[in-house]
Amino acid sequence: MVEGAGFQLMLKQFNPGYSIPSRTHFAKLLEKKYQDNMNQVKDTLSALDSQIAITADIWTSVANEAYLGITCHYIGTEWQMESICLSTMPLEDRHTAQNIAMWLQETLEKFEINPEKVSAIVHDNDSDTSSEDEGRDAEEPGVKIRKEILTLERSHPQKRKSFTVVEEK
Repeated sequence: MVEGAGFQLMLKQFNPGYSIPSRTHFAKLLEKKYQDNMNQVKDTLSALDSQIAITADIWTSVANEAYLGITCHYIGTEWQMESICLSTMPLEDRHTAQNIAMWLQETLEKFEINPEKVSAIVHDNDSDTSSEDEGRDAEEPGVKIRKEILTLERSHPQKRKSFTVVEEK
């Protein structure tokens, strides 16, 4: 886009003396910003005294493309719940339990999250993800949300306290 003739002509109209940086200049700026943000998230998570919980959700876009969103949640220094989206990745492979477990593991490794610090991994009752529990070691954290309870919580928020059941796996 930066190197496109129309874009360059438009900028010359706005400011004839402006020298347009190259595409590689912007690519380097974006990469540096990405690395700075990645390091900040890693530093934040490694400095935590509290445990973290991981949520994973597979969703489909209006263009019928599947994505996996992975978010971590923890209690911050001001005793407020904090959340960080670790990854939103397009899924081109099958959504098997083994693949999902691999994607979760890769994300934890990418952010240098010690598995001992993870108190729970929460996911929906998707048939592909629910089979993940079959191969899970009994010592590994995992909580499966019951869709019926979430539906009730959303439709009756005033009764939230009475819908706190989860199944521990």
